[in-house]
Amino acid sequence: MLVKKGSDIQSIDDLKKGTKVLAVKGSTSSQNIREKAPEASVLEFENYQEAFTALKSNQGQVLTTDNAILFGMADEDSNYEVVGGTFTDEPYGIAVKKGDEELTDAINKALKTLKENGAYDNIHQKWIKE
Repeated sequence: MLVKKGSDIQSIDDLKKGTKVLAVKGSTSSQNIREKAPEASVLEFENYQEAFTALKSNQGQVLTTDNAILFGMADEDSNYEVVGGTFTDEPYGIAVKKGDEELTDAINKALKTLKENGAYDNIHQKWIKE
């Protein structure tokens, strides 16, 4: 979750009745926040930039999406920080045309190499910062 620095909201448990959470329409983040914090109000926007602009203009207290996007937003504006850790498990994936075994094998081989040589962890540390 992304909040303004100094916010009283530091975890999913702090999302109570009256808290406005900003999300992107149709996102799993929007669905998950309704499940995990049913008393909070969810305001949905067309895209992440609109949601971030809404957070900056105090239309809500929290923005929710995946951590990679949140850390990017926090890097963009140092007045905001990522809090609360993860409250769902939604791994990333790479879409490949069904049946394209050659590309699938190449991607899997590249990912295996990145994991084995430590590059994956370095990239994760640089961009996700957890």
